[in-house]
Amino acid sequence: AANRPSRHVFTSSGTFTIPKGYDTAEYLVVAGGGGGGGDRGGGGGAGGMHTGSSLSVTPESTFTITVGGGGSGGLGNNRGSNGADSSLVSGPIHKGSNGGGGGGSSNPGNDDGHSGGSGGGGSMFGSAGEKGLTLVAPVGGAGVPQGNDGGQSGGGNNSGAGGGGASAPGGNSGSGASDPGGNGGNGLLSTITGSSEFFAGGGGGGPNQTDNAGGLGGTGGGGAGTNVTPGVGGHGESGRGGGGGGARGYPDESTSSGGRGGSGIVTLLLTQSGIDFFSDQISI
Repeated sequence: AANRPSRHVFTSSGTFTIPKGYDTAEYLVVAGGGGGGGDRGGGGGAGGMHTGSSLSVTPESTFTITVGGGGSGGLGNNRGSNGADSSLVSGPIHKGSNGGGGGGSSNPGNDDGHSGGSGGGGSMFGSAGEKGLTLVAPVGGAGVPQGNDGGQSGGGNNSGAGGGGASAPGGNSGSGASDPGGNGGNGLLSTITGSSEFFAGGGGGGPNQTDNAGGLGGTGGGGAGTNVTPGVGGHGESGRGGGGGGARGYPDESTSSGGRGGSGIVTLLLTQSGIDFFSDQISI
């Protein structure tokens, strides 16, 4: 009898051996999300999201699974840290994604977001959101997209922009001091885990004033920006690679911080080539 599809979800790093009877894989690799920026912080970029199907695998071969952790939020007027990369590796097979970029903060030199799988949002004074990186060989081949750019903040003493997500760039913040933080970019839907779930949403930006709203986190685990000071931006959701939300900060920036990014995930759905199972999938 033909083997039923075999689903394997990894939320921590380790090794995995392909069972006998399986030779084809669908895969999902999501990296850790970037941390949100501190004072008037940009949202953290989502971890890169890399998917594929019809991957030929060898029964009884061993894969090394790396699940990237989320980046830490920026404290005070510091930028958030990038998330860590995730990967799925066996011999010549190397499928991976890059950690999300940390969100910028108010300190000159830290105001632009970091580049990453999706880029972090900018903070204040027209600061740029940074680029969502394309994959580079051997991680799935050069030029493969895995995310989007972070948003740009408006000119002047204003709010942080949103971090990029897997399906959309981060939202820009407005040009006025009373405008809210930019929203995080939305993530992408996948059913590979056995249910319909969004992954890799960007974090929302922190506002300039306490009576303004923080940016919303993107669907797929993005944390929201906070208008509480002192306070902490919303954390990205673990197992989804969401970016952390930016902090409000001023006048209590020394004790405020962006939210941490969410950890990533790696999933394999194994099948036997030439067999059509229709809807008879099982979860193992």
